Amino acid sequence: AKDEADEIVKAMRELEKMGISGGGRNRLEEERRKLKTSLEEKEAAMIKSRENTGEVITKVKLGMEAFLPSLNQRVIIISNPDNKGDVQVEAGIMKINVKLKDLRKVPNEPKKKEKKKRELKLNMKAIDSRIDLRGMDSEEACYRTDKYLDEAYLGNLGEVTIVHGKGTGILRKAINDMLKRHPHVKSYRLGVYGEGGDGVTIVELK
Repeated sequence: AKDEADEIVKAMRELEKMGISGGGRNRLEEERRKLKTSLEEKEAAMIKSRENTGEVITKVKLGMEAFLPSLNQRVIIISNPDNKGDVQVEAGIMKINVKLKDLRKVPNEPKKKEKKKRELKLNMKAIDSRIDLRGMDSEEACYRTDKYLDEAYLGNLGEVTIVHGKGTGILRKAINDMLKRHPHVKSYRLGVYGEGGDGVTIVELK
């Protein structure tokens, strides 16, 4: 493919030297169109090939990793599919909407043991002792709390505050149900006057 493109570019340069005389400009534009079409076809073929070698995602879990063939990179799914089948993903520093059917599963790879240097780095990072979940739905709130508790544990925090608000109590119940099963949680309780009352949950980490 590269050799073919190089040949076309070489021909275009020769035509540019010819200028307008002999219909050089028209031939130049035709070669440019050929090159553009050739590159687009090859790119489409590569994307199709990557799609065919991957497995379609049928069940979405927030925070799961996926492969996006059109960008040829891994992304993180951060929303559930909407009524059009679109999901939001994190691709590096960008957040973009893509069709769930255009994503592919990432092959399972054996997990490497975390190195002590990595753990030391996390322990030194400043972790906020408070996380605010207000305005989130239960699934997103539980996902973010789970990640936060991992960071707080590695950051050697003894106690953290989860702000879920009072509202209907649905969010508080979802968080409390998750805390019952979380491996880093030693105990938890609702806040008292001065801490935020029942709009917050105080968590003691192991």
